[in-house]
Amino acid sequence: MADGLFGTNVAASQLGQAALKPAGIPGSTFIQPRQVETGGNLRALASALGGLNTALQGYGQRQEAKQADPASDMNRDWVARREQMTMGELKEEARLGTPDGIRARQDALDALLGERANDDFRTGWTTFYNTEFEKVGGNMNAEYERMRGEYAAAMPSEISKGNFYRLTGNHFSQWQATDTEQKVGFVKEQIATTVVASFRNASDDMEAAGKTANERAQAIFGASASNRTFLEMSGQEQNDTLYALAAEYAVKGDKDMVRELLQGTRVGANGAPLPSLVSIPKFAVDGLKMVETAQGVWEDNAKANSLEAQVEADALIVSGAFTADEAFKRDGLGIWDDAELANMVQRSTGIRTTEAARFATEDVKRQQRFQSGQAEQRASVETLGMLTRYGGSTRIKDVEIIANEGTGTRTVSSTQLIEQAVVLFETDMTNREAKMVENGTDPARAASYIRGKKLAFYAGNKLPNTEWADTFNGLAMRATVETLVERGDVQQQMLDSAELYREIATANPAYASTLLTDPKSKEFLEVYALGVTNRRMPPADALHFAAQRVAMPETERARNLLNADTTQEIARDVLRGLNMDDDRGSNYGYVVSRIQDMALGSSNEREIRDQIKAEIENTSVEINGLLVPDHADLPQDFPVLMDAELKAAFDTFKDAYGLESPDDLSIRPAGPNQNKWFVINKATGLPVRSGYVTPQSLNVHRTQAARAHDAMVLEMVQGKDADRVAGQARYDASIADMEANIAKFRGRSGKMSPGIADYLQGVLDDRLERDELLRNMTPEKVQEELARVRAAAEERDLNGNVGWSPIAAPPM
Repeated sequence: MADGLFGTNVAASQLGQAALKPAGIPGSTFIQPRQVETGGNLRALASALGGLNTALQGYGQRQEAKQADPASDMNRDWVARREQMTMGELKEEARLGTPDGIRARQDALDALLGERANDDFRTGWTTFYNTEFEKVGGNMNAEYERMRGEYAAAMPSEISKGNFYRLTGNHFSQWQATDTEQKVGFVKEQIATTVVASFRNASDDMEAAGKTANERAQAIFGASASNRTFLEMSGQEQNDTLYALAAEYAVKGDKDMVRELLQGTRVGANGAPLPSLVSIPKFAVDGLKMVETAQGVWEDNAKANSLEAQVEADALIVSGAFTADEAFKRDGLGIWDDAELANMVQRSTGIRTTEAARFATEDVKRQQRFQSGQAEQRASVETLGMLTRYGGSTRIKDVEIIANEGTGTRTVSSTQLIEQAVVLFETDMTNREAKMVENGTDPARAASYIRGKKLAFYAGNKLPNTEWADTFNGLAMRATVETLVERGDVQQQMLDSAELYREIATANPAYASTLLTDPKSKEFLEVYALGVTNRRMPPADALHFAAQRVAMPETERARNLLNADTTQEIARDVLRGLNMDDDRGSNYGYVVSRIQDMALGSSNEREIRDQIKAEIENTSVEINGLLVPDHADLPQDFPVLMDAELKAAFDTFKDAYGLESPDDLSIRPAGPNQNKWFVINKATGLPVRSGYVTPQSLNVHRTQAARAHDAMVLEMVQGKDADRVAGQARYDASIADMEANIAKFRGRSGKMSPGIADYLQGVLDDRLERDELLRNMTPEKVQEELARVRAAAEERDLNGNVGWSPIAAPPM
């Protein structure tokens, strides 16, 4: 076994024993071993920290250098963000001190503040100068410095204020030049304006004196030449004033004056001829365009003013006031030529001795040279004049006018004339409403006033207003509960429509009833009116209430019906109040149906009792004991015509039926909602003849009454003394009958009867006026006039003889 070093055979030398050498320490009584000195790690740490501090100081110095360098990324980013800010935001940055003492940032902020203030000031100054500054007498320098001082005072630092003043320096100089230029230009403009005004005034005076356009232009050329001497105006300035005057006349459409000013030969201060303005290159192209513009404006004005001028002229003709002076005023408008104006004067003179109805029938005799469109328009204008008189629609007849090809004639029916007149009327109403608003009238009041005019026009002539009818009919289908819940514009439109109906129904219930053909819409509007008028509901709530009522199932709506006894009691009370003792016939059925309609429309018993009688009186008229509801087809004089019909039937059948007076006869509707009637014997309740009475068939009585009246007038004018006395007596009796009829309807309750009385009064007034004219004519002239009227009536009477035959008389 090896016993060498680490088990090898290498011999290991023996370790020697080291001897201890104690070291003496002064003051110690014992011996201490020598120790190794410590603290190397701390010195190394201190050395490392010293190096780090040096590095940090170097980093800080480099950061300070970056902050001080405007081109550094940090500063560029900071400035870029501030460049996006408004003036207010930049001022806030300055107040908060965001530059943080960094010179580059502070300089940039001051520069940005100056630039923003400069931009804002320039914009503000331009606005102020253009809108508020008095350019003629104002002190631009003082105002500029005042405004610039206000902007500078708001700057947060002196440096930014200095930047602002530096940037606005050139701007101030530019505006000084601009202001001076404008003041000089204004003075020149004032001189030119004064010159143009003097030219215009002189031209207007000459025109009033009857001078031609050429004479007026030559006078202006002479005045312009003198301006070179007295006003020291250059030739170019003289040309400019003449061109400006021509531009004024072009805008007015005075084509003749424009041509004379631009194309006429001028004279200079020395009397030498000068070239026309359009021969000067500066004015050549624009001048010719101005001539075309003047021609176009003249044509447009002629078209635009044609209708209004024709309406105005027709009104003067109707009143007999269209004299030669009026014709002279209209000469040159391009609407009528000299022959036509002379013809219009002649018509106006003739109308002073003839009736106004002649207007609608004279076109074919007077206007053979007119084009068909012009003739038809004038016929429509005359029709409108007739319709503006109460009940004028009954006097409108077909007219013959020149055909479209210029040869022969064509017929324009009374229906067409009325339709065209209605269009003219609506146009006139629209223009009048716009003028009222323009003159300061409240739009709501203007609209209400125009609606009143329309109602009087349509109701007085028994004409349907299709706009109102279309608005009302179908309203129940549109105004559903679901639609109204959405509110907004749709609900407001429904509310406006319902309020319009309520307004019309309040003013003229009879006419309002003729507009409604849809039962659901009729019920809807009546329920709405009930809610607002009687129950004092807000309009929006009443609209919802009406929609809910109409949407109810019939079984639920039927619960609101009054019992039979109450219904009969109310009906009898109404008939007794109307002086009608009828509890089984048509009147009773009509009143009962209205009671049921009102009950289904949610009216309670008290409301029905309060309203049913007035509702019947407002919407129907009594004819010999029968209540006849108003209808669009019924003429305004329907009661008078029906009385004449019953009188004629009495004269024919009195012996056959043993009748004592026309009061023994009455009429009965041919069926529900039918606008035709049987003539019946009150005693038997049976018709006395075959055939129906219709609104159209009644027109023959109007014609017959007019002929009989003319015969009386003729007898008074050309008969012998005894005949004249007898004729006068019959005439007086006829007038008394008409006055009695008027008084009868005037004395009835309700709103329908007074309208009939107004119509009859208008007919009587027209007749008396015409009779007075006929009385002053010679017998020959009266004969000619009556023959003409009769021939026209016979030619246009489309009804003729009705030709009814009597039913076999009962055995005697």
